[in-house]
Amino acid sequence: MHSFAPEHRPLFRWQTVFPVLFLGFVVSTSAFATPEEKLVEQLDAMNAILERNLESPKDGLIELRQYLRVHLPEMAEQFATLIVELDTIEDDEKRTVRFEELRIGLKGPYDELNQRVEALMVATLADPDALEYFTAFGDGWKHLADRIEGLENGGRSEDAERLVSHMETLGRIIEENNQNCERMGEALNTFADANAEEIHGLIQKLKDDKAAQWKYKERMDLVEKQMEYMGDCYLDQGVMKALETLRRN
Repeated sequence: MHSFAPEHRPLFRWQTVFPVLFLGFVVSTSAFATPEEKLVEQLDAMNAILERNLESPKDGLIELRQYLRVHLPEMAEQFATLIVELDTIEDDEKRTVRFEELRIGLKGPYDELNQRVEALMVATLADPDALEYFTAFGDGWKHLADRIEGLENGGRSEDAERLVSHMETLGRIIEENNQNCERMGEALNTFADANAEEIHGLIQKLKDDKAAQWKYKERMDLVEKQMEYMGDCYLDQGVMKALETLRRN
Protein backbone atom coordinates (compact mmCIF):
# COMPACT_ATOMS: atom_id res chain seq x y z
CA MET A 1 0.00 0.00 0.00
CA HIS A 2 1.24 3.48 -0.90
CA SER A 3 2.21 5.65 2.06
CA PHE A 4 3.36 9.26 2.48
CA ALA A 5 6.45 10.21 4.36
CA PRO A 6 5.68 12.12 7.60
CA GLU A 7 7.40 15.27 6.36
CA HIS A 8 5.10 15.35 3.32
CA ARG A 9 1.84 14.79 5.15
CA PRO A 10 1.23 18.41 6.32
CA LEU A 11 1.73 19.71 2.77
CA PHE A 12 -0.58 17.05 1.38
CA ARG A 13 -3.18 17.82 4.02
CA TRP A 14 -3.26 21.56 3.21
CA GLN A 15 -3.29 20.93 -0.54
CA THR A 16 -6.39 18.84 -0.04
CA VAL A 17 -8.20 20.85 2.60
CA PHE A 18 -7.46 24.42 1.55
CA PRO A 19 -9.48 24.41 -1.72
CA VAL A 20 -12.48 22.98 0.17
CA LEU A 21 -12.19 25.64 2.88
CA PHE A 22 -11.76 28.35 0.27
CA LEU A 23 -14.82 27.20 -1.68
CA GLY A 24 -16.86 27.16 1.52
CA PHE A 25 -15.68 30.67 2.34
CA VAL A 26 -16.67 31.98 -1.09
CA VAL A 27 -20.11 30.39 -0.91
CA SER A 28 -20.74 31.62 2.61
CA THR A 29 -19.60 35.20 1.93
CA SER A 30 -21.65 35.35 -1.26
CA ALA A 31 -24.71 34.16 0.61
CA PHE A 32 -24.27 36.94 3.19
CA ALA A 33 -23.39 39.73 0.73
CA THR A 34 -25.40 42.91 1.11
CA PRO A 35 -27.86 43.90 -1.63
CA GLU A 36 -25.55 46.64 -2.89
CA GLU A 37 -22.59 44.22 -3.00
CA LYS A 38 -24.65 41.80 -5.07
CA LEU A 39 -25.66 44.61 -7.40
CA VAL A 40 -22.04 45.65 -7.86
CA GLU A 41 -21.14 42.04 -8.70
CA GLN A 42 -23.92 41.89 -11.27
CA LEU A 43 -23.02 45.25 -12.82
CA ASP A 44 -19.38 44.15 -12.99
CA ALA A 45 -20.44 40.91 -14.70
CA MET A 46 -22.41 42.88 -17.31
CA ASN A 47 -19.45 45.20 -17.87
CA ALA A 48 -17.22 42.17 -18.43
CA ILE A 49 -19.65 40.80 -21.02
CA LEU A 50 -19.68 44.09 -22.90
CA GLU A 51 -15.90 44.52 -22.70
CA ARG A 52 -15.04 41.13 -24.17
CA ASN A 53 -17.62 41.43 -26.96
CA LEU A 54 -16.90 44.94 -28.19
CA GLU A 55 -15.47 43.55 -31.43
CA SER A 56 -18.41 41.14 -31.85
CA PRO A 57 -21.50 43.18 -30.89
CA LYS A 58 -24.06 40.55 -31.86
CA ASP A 59 -22.40 38.05 -29.50
CA GLY A 60 -22.41 40.75 -26.82
CA LEU A 61 -26.11 41.41 -27.28
CA ILE A 62 -26.93 37.71 -27.11
CA GLU A 63 -24.76 37.08 -24.03
CA LEU A 64 -26.08 40.17 -22.23
CA ARG A 65 -29.66 39.13 -22.98
CA GLN A 66 -29.02 35.65 -21.63
CA TYR A 67 -27.40 37.07 -18.50
CA LEU A 68 -30.36 39.36 -17.83
CA ARG A 69 -32.81 36.52 -18.29
CA VAL A 70 -31.13 34.75 -15.39
CA HIS A 71 -30.18 37.66 -13.13
CA LEU A 72 -32.65 40.47 -13.77
CA PRO A 73 -35.24 39.16 -11.27
CA GLU A 74 -32.58 39.06 -8.53
CA MET A 75 -31.31 42.53 -9.48
CA ALA A 76 -34.83 43.92 -9.23
CA GLU A 77 -35.14 42.26 -5.83
CA GLN A 78 -31.91 43.89 -4.63
CA PHE A 79 -33.10 47.33 -5.75
CA ALA A 80 -36.44 46.78 -4.04
CA THR A 81 -34.69 45.65 -0.85
CA LEU A 82 -32.60 48.83 -0.78
CA ILE A 83 -35.66 51.02 -1.35
CA VAL A 84 -37.45 49.32 1.53
CA GLU A 85 -34.36 49.70 3.71
CA LEU A 86 -34.21 53.44 3.03
CA ASP A 87 -37.93 53.74 3.73
CA THR A 88 -37.50 52.12 7.15
CA ILE A 89 -34.87 54.68 8.24
CA GLU A 90 -36.99 57.31 9.97
CA ASP A 91 -34.20 59.75 10.75
CA ASP A 92 -33.75 62.01 7.71
CA GLU A 93 -30.05 62.57 8.31
CA LYS A 94 -29.31 58.87 8.69
CA ARG A 95 -31.37 58.11 5.59
CA THR A 96 -29.39 60.69 3.63
CA VAL A 97 -26.09 59.21 4.83
CA ARG A 98 -27.19 55.70 3.84
CA PHE A 99 -28.38 56.89 0.45
CA GLU A 100 -25.04 58.57 -0.17
CA GLU A 101 -23.25 55.33 0.74
CA LEU A 102 -25.32 53.48 -1.83
CA ARG A 103 -24.83 56.16 -4.47
CA ILE A 104 -21.06 56.16 -4.09
CA GLY A 105 -20.87 52.37 -4.05
CA LEU A 106 -22.96 51.87 -7.19
CA LYS A 107 -21.90 54.92 -9.20
CA GLY A 108 -18.62 53.50 -10.52
CA PRO A 109 -19.90 50.28 -12.06
CA TYR A 110 -23.14 51.95 -13.15
CA ASP A 111 -21.32 54.76 -15.00
CA GLU A 112 -19.01 52.20 -16.57
CA LEU A 113 -22.02 50.18 -17.73
CA ASN A 114 -23.54 53.25 -19.38
CA GLN A 115 -20.30 53.92 -21.25
CA ARG A 116 -19.97 50.31 -22.38
CA VAL A 117 -23.59 50.16 -23.52
CA GLU A 118 -23.02 53.31 -25.60
CA ALA A 119 -19.92 51.72 -27.14
CA LEU A 120 -21.84 48.53 -27.88
CA MET A 121 -24.61 50.53 -29.59
CA VAL A 122 -22.05 52.30 -31.79
CA ALA A 123 -20.56 48.94 -32.73
CA THR A 124 -24.04 47.49 -33.33
CA LEU A 125 -24.97 50.27 -35.76
CA ALA A 126 -21.83 49.47 -37.75
CA ASP A 127 -22.51 45.71 -37.85
CA PRO A 128 -25.46 44.59 -40.07
CA ASP A 129 -25.92 41.24 -38.30
CA ALA A 130 -25.89 42.83 -34.86
CA LEU A 131 -28.24 45.59 -35.99
CA GLU A 132 -30.70 43.07 -37.44
CA TYR A 133 -30.69 41.10 -34.17
CA PHE A 134 -31.10 44.24 -32.08
CA THR A 135 -33.94 45.54 -34.27
CA ALA A 136 -35.83 42.23 -34.08
CA PHE A 137 -35.33 42.16 -30.31
CA GLY A 138 -36.58 45.74 -29.96
CA ASP A 139 -39.59 45.17 -32.22
CA GLY A 140 -40.63 42.19 -30.13
CA TRP A 141 -40.57 44.24 -26.94
CA LYS A 142 -42.39 47.14 -28.59
CA HIS A 143 -45.16 44.80 -29.70
CA LEU A 144 -45.45 43.44 -26.16
CA ALA A 145 -45.47 46.95 -24.67
CA ASP A 146 -48.20 48.00 -27.09
CA ARG A 147 -50.30 44.98 -26.13
CA ILE A 148 -49.85 45.74 -22.41
CA GLU A 149 -50.74 49.38 -23.01
CA GLY A 150 -53.84 48.25 -24.89
CA LEU A 151 -54.93 46.16 -21.92
CA GLU A 152 -54.32 49.03 -19.50
CA ASN A 153 -56.24 51.51 -21.67
CA GLY A 154 -59.14 49.24 -22.46
CA GLY A 155 -58.10 48.86 -26.10
CA ARG A 156 -57.48 52.58 -26.71
CA SER A 157 -53.93 51.93 -27.91
CA GLU A 158 -55.23 49.79 -30.78
CA ASP A 159 -57.87 52.43 -31.52
CA ALA A 160 -55.22 55.15 -31.69
CA GLU A 161 -53.04 53.06 -34.00
CA ARG A 162 -56.00 52.44 -36.31
CA LEU A 163 -56.97 56.11 -36.42
CA VAL A 164 -53.41 57.22 -37.19
CA SER A 165 -53.19 54.56 -39.93
CA HIS A 166 -56.34 55.98 -41.51
CA MET A 167 -54.86 59.48 -41.37
CA GLU A 168 -51.64 58.25 -42.97
CA THR A 169 -53.65 56.66 -45.80
CA LEU A 170 -55.46 59.96 -46.28
CA GLY A 171 -52.15 61.81 -46.42
CA ARG A 172 -50.72 59.37 -48.98
CA ILE A 173 -53.76 59.76 -51.24
CA ILE A 174 -53.35 63.54 -51.24
CA GLU A 175 -49.58 63.47 -51.81
CA GLU A 176 -49.68 60.84 -54.56
CA ASN A 177 -52.43 62.63 -56.51
CA ASN A 178 -51.37 66.23 -56.02
CA GLN A 179 -50.91 66.72 -59.79
CA ASN A 180 -54.41 65.50 -60.67
CA CYS A 181 -57.26 66.98 -58.63
CA GLU A 182 -59.94 64.87 -60.31
CA ARG A 183 -58.11 61.65 -59.48
CA MET A 184 -57.48 62.90 -55.94
CA GLY A 185 -61.21 63.52 -55.51
CA GLU A 186 -62.10 60.04 -56.73
CA ALA A 187 -59.59 58.39 -54.42
CA LEU A 188 -60.66 60.50 -51.44
CA ASN A 189 -64.34 59.71 -52.00
CA THR A 190 -63.60 55.98 -52.14
CA PHE A 191 -61.64 56.29 -48.91
CA ALA A 192 -64.28 58.47 -47.20
CA ASP A 193 -67.19 56.20 -48.14
CA ALA A 194 -65.37 53.20 -46.70
CA ASN A 195 -63.92 54.72 -43.53
CA ALA A 196 -65.60 57.99 -42.53
CA GLU A 197 -67.97 56.47 -39.98
CA GLU A 198 -65.21 54.53 -38.24
CA ILE A 199 -62.86 57.53 -38.27
CA HIS A 200 -65.50 59.73 -36.65
CA GLY A 201 -66.10 57.13 -33.92
CA LEU A 202 -62.38 56.81 -33.22
CA ILE A 203 -61.95 60.58 -33.02
CA GLN A 204 -64.76 60.83 -30.49
CA LYS A 205 -63.33 58.00 -28.43
CA LEU A 206 -59.78 59.41 -28.39
CA LYS A 207 -60.37 63.17 -28.35
CA ASP A 208 -59.29 63.49 -24.68
CA ASP A 209 -56.48 60.94 -24.83
CA LYS A 210 -53.44 63.19 -24.33
CA ALA A 211 -51.08 60.22 -24.08
CA ALA A 212 -52.08 58.96 -27.53
CA GLN A 213 -51.76 62.46 -28.99
CA TRP A 214 -48.21 62.70 -27.65
CA LYS A 215 -47.27 59.16 -28.67
CA TYR A 216 -48.34 59.63 -32.31
CA LYS A 217 -47.30 63.28 -32.65
CA GLU A 218 -44.41 62.61 -35.06
CA ARG A 219 -46.52 60.50 -37.39
CA MET A 220 -49.36 63.03 -37.37
CA ASP A 221 -46.90 65.83 -38.08
CA LEU A 222 -45.93 63.98 -41.25
CA VAL A 223 -49.60 63.63 -42.21
CA GLU A 224 -50.00 67.39 -41.75
CA LYS A 225 -47.17 68.00 -44.20
CA GLN A 226 -48.80 65.63 -46.70
CA MET A 227 -52.04 67.61 -46.40
CA GLU A 228 -50.19 70.64 -47.80
CA TYR A 229 -50.03 68.83 -51.16
CA MET A 230 -53.79 69.42 -51.53
CA GLY A 231 -53.12 73.00 -52.65
CA ASP A 232 -55.67 74.26 -55.16
CA CYS A 233 -57.31 70.82 -55.28
CA TYR A 234 -59.13 71.89 -52.12
CA LEU A 235 -61.58 73.69 -54.46
CA ASP A 236 -62.20 70.62 -56.64
CA GLN A 237 -65.82 69.42 -56.39
CA GLY A 238 -64.80 65.78 -55.82
CA VAL A 239 -62.30 66.69 -53.12
CA MET A 240 -64.82 68.98 -51.41
CA LYS A 241 -67.42 66.21 -51.42
CA ALA A 242 -64.99 63.72 -49.82
CA LEU A 243 -63.95 66.19 -47.14
CA GLU A 244 -67.57 66.97 -46.39
CA THR A 245 -68.27 63.24 -45.96
CA LEU A 246 -65.39 62.96 -43.51
CA ARG A 247 -66.59 65.98 -41.54
CA ARG A 248 -70.27 65.02 -41.61
CA ASN A 249 -69.72 61.60 -40.10
